[in-house]
Amino acid sequence: MIGPCPVTRFDFTLLELLICMTLIAILAALLLPALNNARARANATHCLGNLRQIGVAAALYLNEFGVYPCALLSGTRIRWMNQLSGTLREKSDVFQCPADPAPETAASDSGTRLSYGISAVNFHGNKHFCFWYPVSPVRVRRPSRTIFLVDTESGKYYFGSGSNFRTGVEPRHPRLSFSALFADFHVENRTFAESPAQNFDAAGIGFAGAP
Repeated sequence: MIGPCPVTRFDFTLLELLICMTLIAILAALLLPALNNARARANATHCLGNLRQIGVAAALYLNEFGVYPCALLSGTRIRWMNQLSGTLREKSDVFQCPADPAPETAASDSGTRLSYGISAVNFHGNKHFCFWYPVSPVRVRRPSRTIFLVDTESGKYYFGSGSNFRTGVEPRHPRLSFSALFADFHVENRTFAESPAQNFDAAGIGFAGAP
């Protein structure tokens, strides 16, 4: 006749419990950087996906109106993201980078939380080559090399000032990089070291005085 199953007992001393807790803490410390790196890479990929969707909307706008969406329509509060409202609703999450911890709304904007800004760089003092204004695609000499829109400081809808193309850019991704949408609507992850002044010049001729 088979007797009752013996009950297995686990008796831990305080020392053994402390050792187990220490080992768990060490493993967590080893895994945490890897998890953080994976999360940062995932955020960067998601961010590029956002810019790709914005690029599609901007391409449709360009096809319809014959010019790129501009930073701000003169005499109005209509910014570039408002100009894309026919394709992207203004409060869409697409305008928010997942690595931006608390996206803010643009000044005087009632609801669009924003992590991206359009180029307002104007190396040559010529509005025909500055995306603050409506720019014709025939003016952009190297669209595949011209950065049009990037990660910016939260709530800032443009970046750049005169010849300073770094103003307002927020490198919030690994390697201190930023996500960029180019004038031909492809996307890349870039660092400033990988992005000379010519990449911000729609005229395509560079600017010796740029920082």
